[in-house]
Amino acid sequence: MRRGILCLAGLIWALGLSLSPFAVEPGSESEMESEEAYRVFQENVLKAVQDKEKELDCRIALSFKDKTLSLQVEHLGEETFHAASTMKVPVMIEVFRQSEGDGLALDDPIVVDPIFHSMIDDSTFECDGREYITSRIGEEEPILKLIEQMIVVSDNLATNLLIEYCSSRKITATARALGAKTALVLRCVQDIPAYQAGVSNRLSAHDLTVLFEAIETNRAAGEASCAEMRRILLEQEYNDMIPAKLPDGVRVGHKTGAISGVRHDAGIVYAPSATYYLALLTDGLQQGNDGIETIAELSRLIYDERMKLVTPE
Repeated sequence: MRRGILCLAGLIWALGLSLSPFAVEPGSESEMESEEAYRVFQENVLKAVQDKEKELDCRIALSFKDKTLSLQVEHLGEETFHAASTMKVPVMIEVFRQSEGDGLALDDPIVVDPIFHSMIDDSTFECDGREYITSRIGEEEPILKLIEQMIVVSDNLATNLLIEYCSSRKITATARALGAKTALVLRCVQDIPAYQAGVSNRLSAHDLTVLFEAIETNRAAGEASCAEMRRILLEQEYNDMIPAKLPDGVRVGHKTGAISGVRHDAGIVYAPSATYYLALLTDGLQQGNDGIETIAELSRLIYDERMKLVTPE
């Protein structure tokens, strides 16, 4: 009997098995390697952001979330910033959601009127538009065309028409319900009395990645509406920040934002072997071009670091 036990033990040893109740489960080593790789990713990305912050003496917020990996990193992620034109993303979401009900259709016409009322004192102001919408003043435009102009060329007049149509209160409520817990869409664009009174639309980097994730995963609205939102975001014409230094073939559905001292970009990056959500917000810039170049450089660094984590979709 003893000889049989010894022979069995020898066989187990030869096959590389273990009698220990604390044996390492298959995959544990690779899991540890993944955790270490994730830690390195986070450290490298955070260091790059913090170094740029010190170099430019400004504030830079980062929010990164991977679609397939349990990988997320943030720096000042929940601090709110003047949203600039990134607030057009929650506006778009709300319009599409309302179009799924009984009260609004995407082919409904809206008269292009550039005159709006300030939320502060009800005084009137005229909102500038891009070339196409400006040429349509006094005419009717379908809601879908206004959405496309709002996102693709960041048309402010189209944006204000949609905010008034849907209501800023509902836009904010929808963004909050989707998890953008600090989002505030309070007013139309170019409302100078409100701006001078310190009333501005606000978003955090975390808010934006939450909203883009909701669009990508079909939670922001119905599946068809989210697909249409992704199409519009991918047609963005201002590509000098997140997409600028990425390799050819990497698609980015995103929305930029800019005012004095502020440059933002946020969206969905469709890399060859990964999809991730990224928001980079800056303020306190001495030169706007510094923010553009910084976001482009950080975007490429994040892409390169993510590509080191080879996990095909």
